[in-house]
Amino acid sequence: YQKNYPDRTKNISVNKTGRYIRVQLEDKQILHMSEVEVYGELAGQSNQVTTVESKSVDTQTSNSTTFKTGQTVKVNTGDGSKLNVRSSANGTAVGKQADGSVGKITSGPTDKAGYTWWKVNFDSGSDGWAVEKYLKKHTVSATTASTPVTTTSKPVSNGTAKLLFLGDFETGGIQAADKYHDGWGQQLNNNPSKVTTEQVRAGKYAWKTDFNRISSYYGSNKPRSELMKTKPNMMSLDTEYWIGLSVYIPKDWKADSVHEILWQMHGADGASPPLDFRTFDDKMYLVHRYESNGKNNTDTIWQSSIERGKWIDFIINVKWSGKEDGFLNIWKNENKIYSLKGDVGFGLNGSGHTFLKIGDYKWRWFTSPTSVTRRVLYHDEIRIAEGSGGYDLVNPGSY
Repeated sequence: YQKNYPDRTKNISVNKTGRYIRVQLEDKQILHMSEVEVYGELAGQSNQVTTVESKSVDTQTSNSTTFKTGQTVKVNTGDGSKLNVRSSANGTAVGKQADGSVGKITSGPTDKAGYTWWKVNFDSGSDGWAVEKYLKKHTVSATTASTPVTTTSKPVSNGTAKLLFLGDFETGGIQAADKYHDGWGQQLNNNPSKVTTEQVRAGKYAWKTDFNRISSYYGSNKPRSELMKTKPNMMSLDTEYWIGLSVYIPKDWKADSVHEILWQMHGADGASPPLDFRTFDDKMYLVHRYESNGKNNTDTIWQSSIERGKWIDFIINVKWSGKEDGFLNIWKNENKIYSLKGDVGFGLNGSGHTFLKIGDYKWRWFTSPTSVTRRVLYHDEIRIAEGSGGYDLVNPGSY
């Protein structure tokens, strides 16, 4: 916490053990414990994150007229740092938004803890309450709306990670001359899935999955419409990888009471995927399959209501392994949602490889129709890196 900067954070190392932490400022006043996140490993326990909440002052309606509901705003921290987005005014942090991120005011203003807060629905990433001081009015001109934004610098690795695969679809096609795009295999079953400009996370193009039960039912590898990242090489056991990708579920997505997978890490030997992102009814889930003590486990490791009409970013850091040195870490919209150490693989010991698939796999259509007859969704900004420190290198929000 920095004086005069109410929603900026600073990481500190605490080389002590114990249940409670007291942080002392330079002026010898104890830090108000509005939010302290403790990362560490306790004896006999796995990594954990502990959030300590404060007893804060009552929320009051603000008289601020800086913004109004429905107005477009832009994050303006002043120094390029990211802004915390919170569940309520001065509440728990649910994610971060980069400097320059754009969104619309949906509620507010509210005064709490000495600051004025507005609720913002951002174009991508986490939505929530932000401090007025770090927002400014944003006007989109006709020129701005029609001109792609370009950057002069590229994200770099903080360790040994090197980019193995780039799937941002910017060549306008799958089987293009660019060497980074020739790894996409297809299971489209004559559906009209294609590269599109309708919805994009960054750049000009994204991948549009568009299929229905009738066309997929009679095709091979039915009922699915997917791209597979299998060449020139797949992900191997006992190697650290970073995977970044973004998914857009349209506003008119109809809930269906059957499971369907929107992206997955699949074992090359045909076993069920060790990791997948799926929907069921009006929820979305992450499912992890792994082996432990000779038993196969299938765990729902995260779930939330379906987020329609916005891009959802995922970052996966994994070392597929059948040994204790394996690990799996997952972030959604730059907020860490899962961490596991140990045997994290499933069905991988045969071929020793796994690969990424994107699209829609709706296996119930094998046998019968459901309340939905057509599915449309979008994927973009897919990157795979090998080595350590690859978070920024694959993060869709970095581009």
